[in-house]
Amino acid sequence: YSFKKKGEKGLVLVEAMHYRFHPVAQEIIRLVENDSLGEITDIESSFKIPWPMPLRSDIRYNNGGRNPELAGGSLMDAGCYAVNVLRLVANGKEPTVESSSIKEAYHGVDEKAEARLVFENGMTGKIKCAFKSFWFEMNLKVHGKKRTLFVYNFLAPFVYHRLQVTDRETGKKTTTKLYGTGASTYEYQLRAFVGAIQGDEESIQLCKRCGSPEEALKTMKLIDSIYLKAGLQPREGKPYETGA
Repeated sequence: YSFKKKGEKGLVLVEAMHYRFHPVAQEIIRLVENDSLGEITDIESSFKIPWPMPLRSDIRYNNGGRNPELAGGSLMDAGCYAVNVLRLVANGKEPTVESSSIKEAYHGVDEKAEARLVFENGMTGKIKCAFKSFWFEMNLKVHGKKRTLFVYNFLAPFVYHRLQVTDRETGKKTTTKLYGTGASTYEYQLRAFVGAIQGDEESIQLCKRCGSPEEALKTMKLIDSIYLKAGLQPREGKPYETGA
């Protein structure tokens, strides 16, 4: 992408990871970067969607497994958020996939996926995603040597969320709720995007931090690695004509 000064023409390319623009995600970043949690040892993230959403005829199931070109699967949909938020907490450290397991709804179309990750510094991670669950689960848990962070609903915190920090020594729990202006994650994202287009420096930096194309590519490469470790091939989609 390129950012230009105000009044100049330029292109702005930002990955639409909307949750990253919300105050809750910004607080997660703050807690990680100011060492409030201490050295991080393990990260767990999940996004599970309850049955019967999505329907088997949905594009995310390759229209009932009939159109592999659609590149569907739970890891491509719900899983990309679980992978993304884990990478957000990892703060630039890139993992390798130690193990992964996938349950297919149709050939090559996963409706459930799990993966264990390892980092060079010994930190570990785990992601879970599913299309067929008993309830919505959009959680993040970060284990630090000083404190543990648990975030309930990191993805759509404008609906409801809980950010809880537990001191490992005293057991004291501190719960925070950060609704900001009350706007949705999508509005926070859109305002930052518009600001970046208009040349606002704060918005430019926020977009670079929350949705750079480089970060998007790293997330996609990790998703590919999870598929390969489970014995599936990475998605190879192409444009699909609906006939509408």
